[in-house]
Amino acid sequence: AQLGHSPKVLDAFLNVRPNSADGEAEAVWMMIMEKVEGMTLEAFFSDNFLNTFTGPICKWSEDYIAKPVPPEAYNTIVKIVKDFNQYGVLTADTHPGNFMIDPDSHGNVKFIDFDLVLEPHLLDEKEALALVLGMLQCPHPDLDEKEAYGVGAVAETKIEA
Repeated sequence: AQLGHSPKVLDAFLNVRPNSADGEAEAVWMMIMEKVEGMTLEAFFSDNFLNTFTGPICKWSEDYIAKPVPPEAYNTIVKIVKDFNQYGVLTADTHPGNFMIDPDSHGNVKFIDFDLVLEPHLLDEKEALALVLGMLQCPHPDLDEKEAYGVGAVAETKIEA
């Protein structure tokens, strides 16, 4: 939240709930965050707002049809990934439903879900971008598709080790 890329955390607490896999109790951290105005990127796509944009081509919709993304939104997502990585935050739950966008200001994008945070000190910026943008089915800003796939695969291997 201090970076301006996510909602402000209003409260955090430990909650005990049944594990979905085996029904055993597990403790999980819960956060209450401020409300973010706008819509998820997933909803933004499904409402066909993107038909007139000329930004990078991503496959964010339910049907995974490639569509252009507003350049401002793409650039903000790249900045979010870079800034989070610099401050020690990398998430494995990166998908269009976990980003909120203001449909009137495409550069106003927020990340809203931190439940699968990884150890980013294992990845450099290029690897973090390849991993996250690969999950989003978006191009890497500095690598061609083949290079980004290779770097993303290496990054995935590092975080699984």
